[in-house]
Amino acid sequence: MPHKYAAVDGVATYVHHVGPTTLPEVVPDLSRGEVIVCLHCSGGNGAMFDGVLAGLAGAHSPLALDFPGHGRSGGLDSLGSIERMAAFTAAFLERWGVERAVLLGHSMGGAVALRLALERPASVRALVLVASGARFRGAALPLIERVVAGKERRPFFRDAYSPKASPEVLRRGFTEDLKTDPRALA
Repeated sequence: MPHKYAAVDGVATYVHHVGPTTLPEVVPDLSRGEVIVCLHCSGGNGAMFDGVLAGLAGAHSPLALDFPGHGRSGGLDSLGSIERMAAFTAAFLERWGVERAVLLGHSMGGAVALRLALERPASVRALVLVASGARFRGAALPLIERVVAGKERRPFFRDAYSPKASPEVLRRGFTEDLKTDPRALA
């Protein structure tokens, strides 16, 4: 999957895209069908959408980004709130010249997509929400706080996967999870 870094609000942002790669800071061709921007879960990264991007590539212009502090984007800490992540996503869309996008959000990414749709409805053509909601209980937060404090091993949340998930899917998920510092997840 092609990828590149783009400066968004002063953060080196890792972007997954389809089609030919382009020079740094040059936006790839986004003229096919709809621009679909995939927003990942807390602690995740845009690589989780590689299959989605590949599946949509023939008819559309899909993208996925790693939020600050996640995956390969800059920073150790998350932006800290859904509102700030929505503003960051809006800045990304503006930086890449995307006037209206379909937002596909998984878990926390869905909450970010909802917030962006509420705050800037003209920027959002449609929403696709996967395992998401407007609010989160944060049931795993005490465990993650113990991990950050060095008092617990970092868990792999197996229940986030289908019981039928192949060992390869689980291995890839585990590997991708390791790319984000637990402080960003917290």
